[in-house]
Amino acid sequence: MVKVLAFDTATSACSVAIWRDGQILAFQKEIRKRGHAERLFPMIEQVLADAGCAYDDFDLLAVTVGPGAFTGIRIGLAAARSLALASGLPLLGVGSFEAVAHSIDKKERGDRYVFVALETKRADVYGQMFAGDLSPVGVPLAVLPEALTDILPELTQGGPALIAGDAGHRVMPVLTASSGDFKLGEADPYPDPATIAAIALERWHLGAKEGASFAAPEPFYLRPPDVNLPDNR
Repeated sequence: MVKVLAFDTATSACSVAIWRDGQILAFQKEIRKRGHAERLFPMIEQVLADAGCAYDDFDLLAVTVGPGAFTGIRIGLAAARSLALASGLPLLGVGSFEAVAHSIDKKERGDRYVFVALETKRADVYGQMFAGDLSPVGVPLAVLPEALTDILPELTQGGPALIAGDAGHRVMPVLTASSGDFKLGEADPYPDPATIAAIALERWHLGAKEGASFAAPEPFYLRPPDVNLPDNR
């Protein structure tokens, strides 16, 4: 039975799970404005203790690669890479959009499109549309909510869509005023580490079957970080 350690720090959530064959053995989650770096490893140690596991019990590591908070993405990837290096375990990255979309229960989703909207902590949002089978539709976006009234009906070809993600509450008022059929989802708006583990494991099995090798996961940013460089003149 394959055991996966998965975690997410790309959003306001800092979450960790130990997952084995569809079952969550241990789980920790905190919603934080900051401090992910200080809390991540204590949370990992806690789930290890809760599940009675050690690092050499795992077969795979999984982490979100973004988009999301620039610092949060870097924290998660740095931690995952250090664990992979120390343990020799394979490491796979999973996109934040994909993790949120796949965590929505099929009964809630039905045949609707799914639009995942993630916070940027600015006026715009990060967004990605998925079809009813959760295949991506169009390209990932960094977009003002007001622009979605034209973009989303075109992506869904007028079909109904479920709105998910931690910026869903920001885009819904705009979409409600449009002519489209949009509904705010009830699922957890943050990437779920158990879902991250399941996606990573499926890719790992597929890659092993095809003889593929996995490169180290890279961060996925939709725009440069908000950093003012010093003036050295």
